[in-house]
Amino acid sequence: MVDLDGVIDLFPTRIFKFRLDPRLIEDVVKHKKKGGSNHTYNEVFNHPEFLPLQEAVLSSVSPYCPGGTPRLRHMRSKQQHDRIGKWKIVSGWINNQSPGQTGFSYHGHAESFMSCVVYLAGENMSLYFRDEARLCPSDQSESTSYDLLVRHRWHEDAAIPTEVGDVILFPSHLLHKPNTNETDIDRISIAYNLMPTRTTPPDSPPWSIKFDV
Repeated sequence: MVDLDGVIDLFPTRIFKFRLDPRLIEDVVKHKKKGGSNHTYNEVFNHPEFLPLQEAVLSSVSPYCPGGTPRLRHMRSKQQHDRIGKWKIVSGWINNQSPGQTGFSYHGHAESFMSCVVYLAGENMSLYFRDEARLCPSDQSESTSYDLLVRHRWHEDAAIPTEVGDVILFPSHLLHKPNTNETDIDRISIAYNLMPTRTTPPDSPPWSIKFDV
């Protein structure tokens, strides 16, 4: 339903590109047109009309999230895999970028570990990524006596060309934005955020984290 189409090493951060089954695109686009503009920016997570797409995306991208599944387990120890747990989509929404619209500015997603964008309609599309300067906040503690700021960007902004049917998977912290829609047709995409269902066994150290998503 969704096939791996390429691997891109950026900044260095590994980004994956997949290709959707065209039938999934047709079904979702039909439902969006039927629903009208009220679906734009609305939550589509677990909506019945979007579940087939959501389930196909999840099953396809999960093996390429940290920890992976048996297909990638040879790259990591089973203990590490078990500590991460299965991956789940925890939120999703539709973006409708009208002709001439700039879209979102550079941003990351603090509420998830991995994110992906599913492209359903549009032309001349790109997803931009930025290697942002690092800042250690000065308000972490009253006892903090110094701040750490790295202003230098080691890499130029990078654009990954996309087209209808593409799914781009990347770490949620990575700053990203769409290019301006300079065409005369709407650009439609769905964004998903993913989290692992990490569980901690009884003998886990005290700094272990529990997730229940």
